[in-house]
Amino acid sequence: MIVMKHVKLSIFLSFLCLGFLIFGSYAVYTSPFQQISDAFQIADSVNYGAEEEGDSYMLSLSVTNPTATTYPDGADNIPVEVEDTGNGTNTVITYNFQHSNGTWLFGSNQTYTVPIDVTIQEYRNSTWTFSVHGINDELVEDYEEVEFNVQYLTAYTLSITGTGVSNTTITIDSQAWSATSSGNETNPAWQIELLYANRSVAVANSSSASGTWSSLVNGTSYIACFSVIGDNEASDYEEVMFTYEVIDTYTNAISEVTPLAQQYNVSSVSWGFTLTSNDTGLINQTALYWINGTQIGVNQTGVSGTWTSLGNGTYIQGISVTGEHSSSYETVEFTVEIIIAYSLSLSDITPANTTSTSGTVSWGFTLTTNTTNLVNQTALYHSGNMTQIGSNSTLTSGTYTGLLNGTYLQYITVTGDNDVSDRDQVIFTVEIITADGVVDYAAVAVVAFAVVAAATIAFAWRRIRRPTVRTSGILRMYDPYGHILLFGVTRL
Repeated sequence: MIVMKHVKLSIFLSFLCLGFLIFGSYAVYTSPFQQISDAFQIADSVNYGAEEEGDSYMLSLSVTNPTATTYPDGADNIPVEVEDTGNGTNTVITYNFQHSNGTWLFGSNQTYTVPIDVTIQEYRNSTWTFSVHGINDELVEDYEEVEFNVQYLTAYTLSITGTGVSNTTITIDSQAWSATSSGNETNPAWQIELLYANRSVAVANSSSASGTWSSLVNGTSYIACFSVIGDNEASDYEEVMFTYEVIDTYTNAISEVTPLAQQYNVSSVSWGFTLTSNDTGLINQTALYWINGTQIGVNQTGVSGTWTSLGNGTYIQGISVTGEHSSSYETVEFTVEIIIAYSLSLSDITPANTTSTSGTVSWGFTLTTNTTNLVNQTALYHSGNMTQIGSNSTLTSGTYTGLLNGTYLQYITVTGDNDVSDRDQVIFTVEIITADGVVDYAAVAVVAFAVVAAATIAFAWRRIRRPTVRTSGILRMYDPYGHILLFGVTRL
């Protein structure tokens, strides 16, 4: 390096300005390094910082990397390492790479601080120039260039094109393989391994591109693993799953299923089916569900039985039969609609159609029914003028007290849910005999008339209750001495 005195500054600046005038309009974008390079063709080193005569500063750059060589790795990881020496302060070093076609790798110069690697995305042989520039506070500069080549390496490829194994089910206990590959890689090396479905090893690695796995286990799935790699580390990997299973023809048929798809009017329904199968290890499961999917009871394991305590509704019966190699399933939908015959009847009614010698008379009845919400009404009337005595009773038994001589009509009616009802009446007489044993004939006549009236009412009532029944008969009334008091024919 040549150190120039500051008295020569004006000469250098003149040359430098002349260079700018000549080359300042050069090209579109090259780099500041182009001008720096031209300037250093005029002066190898310049001292701009001396303020007094005799002051001088030095700066020298040394490029360790890249070197003037050919890089064979496809332009990946080009090393950059620069050293500077001198007596100036705060030296700033910048660098860039220029292609042989004049373009620069970076749009702006990069600042160098520590050694780094630079990647050049170039996929063909090319020549590059590494340009580095340094300057310190004293305006002393240096510039260096290193030209090197990049050799584009061939991209090696390697792909598996066939294995001889298909993703299917085989019916023999052996499986052959034949592995093939394509690509420009050299010396492909194979590693072929057979695994179980859980990825444990069934057959260890083989380096042969073809062979046969034998003694496979029936009903087992396998994974065939193929791996290949070449001299230049191009590689490929592929897996194929297959299953070995000896398939026999098994039948498993459900037929003659009961109940049928119909309505049943009872709460107990028989079920059953016929099974035709040549499979082994059969397991039967029969279940009953409401139409909404809620199961009733537990699964049945037989082939017949009875569903009990069923209520009205729609049911689905499912039958499942599973064997070691086959299975079948059948369903049937049926309904239950239980029609109940509701009834209500009165019996054991008291008092009977008789004469009581007491003014206190017990009454009651027995009620037989299968309905609900019963309402009882028992009323007593004086048959002479049909005047009610007392009020209605809602009980099933009781006692009439203080009755006088005469004829009485007891009327009972009972109603319940489901439109059922029953009614009945009893005509009875109260005849209280005096201490001398004499009966008042006038009272007897009144009684006779009352009996006739009561009988007429009773016949009329029965005519109303049973309008399709016509009743006729002869009515005779006698006094205590056997004389006929009343004779007539009634027809209702």
